[in-house]
Amino acid sequence: MKRHVQYQGIRKWSGDDLLELQSEPLRVLDNFFAQWGNCVICGCVPSDNAISAGLVSIGGLTLPLAASAVASWPIYLVAAETHIQRDYADDVVRDIAVSRYAKIQTSQPSGSVSFLKIERNGNHGFLENMHAAWLTTLLRNVVTLQGDSSRHNGQISTLQEADTAKGRRITALEDVRTVEIDHVPTQYDDNYAIGQEVWHLGANGKTFYRCYDNSPGFAVWHESENSVNSDTLALYQRTPTLMHLKYLPEISTKNKVQQYLAGVLLPVSCTKGIIRQRNEGDSLKVHPTTGKLTLQHTGTTSFYVYATGNTELTEEVQITVRTPRFLKVNGVIMKANGKPIIV
Repeated sequence: MKRHVQYQGIRKWSGDDLLELQSEPLRVLDNFFAQWGNCVICGCVPSDNAISAGLVSIGGLTLPLAASAVASWPIYLVAAETHIQRDYADDVVRDIAVSRYAKIQTSQPSGSVSFLKIERNGNHGFLENMHAAWLTTLLRNVVTLQGDSSRHNGQISTLQEADTAKGRRITALEDVRTVEIDHVPTQYDDNYAIGQEVWHLGANGKTFYRCYDNSPGFAVWHESENSVNSDTLALYQRTPTLMHLKYLPEISTKNKVQQYLAGVLLPVSCTKGIIRQRNEGDSLKVHPTTGKLTLQHTGTTSFYVYATGNTELTEEVQITVRTPRFLKVNGVIMKANGKPIIV
């Protein structure tokens, strides 16, 4: 900002200098309060049939309001101005100042005229608007943190479920792995799972046996040359056992961000492949392999999602397309820069 200085001596002042000195603080005031929209800065306290003097911001201008009588509520404040004139040295009458102030109207201005509406119970001042903007930012951060927390909790749950599933696969592999026993299995070796293979080193070398029945006291064993090998282990590793889907259950028609019906398959080494198929409804279209969603109209659509490497791993989801709505907290519409927040 420009700041005038004075050194020892007599400075020649001009009208431009004075106007410049005047404009600097007014520009600060106008720009500061304009960021909170049209609002009451101070005063302007309504009563049954009057309103006290005060200061308001309308259309980016800081304006005084004189105490006035009020016949009916609400009232509308608009910017007005009065030109003050005086004779110049050349004997010509010209403007020497423009007095801008807030004027009361009983009807709402039409067109693009900027105005401030005052109710009988008062109006939000710039502090309330500032607090609302701060609260809106806080709520947005909370929503973001909640989304991050939910996403992180989902990822943690997915990893926990993956570890559980992995443990089950290891247990299943351990249950069917080929183990050594010190004798040829008999009907009394009934503590093995059906399909379990064992081997015994006898006089004729290593012989494999498979359990076909584990009824107590009546176990059935037959010789076998098959055991769990690397191919069987690889099959377990390629088969997906867990599917975690990521999508918005509700999508506003005002949402311009491309949405997807995405998914993650576990274990990491499994065959990757997810197919989406529409079941009921037509408010959304989905690409079967990429999961890209295309909005058609409002309504609810259900989809089947299944893993190509394990079709038994199938989930049904529902996604609703809705009209936009105002963001409300405790019934109050949240605003940012004087405008309602739409989600």
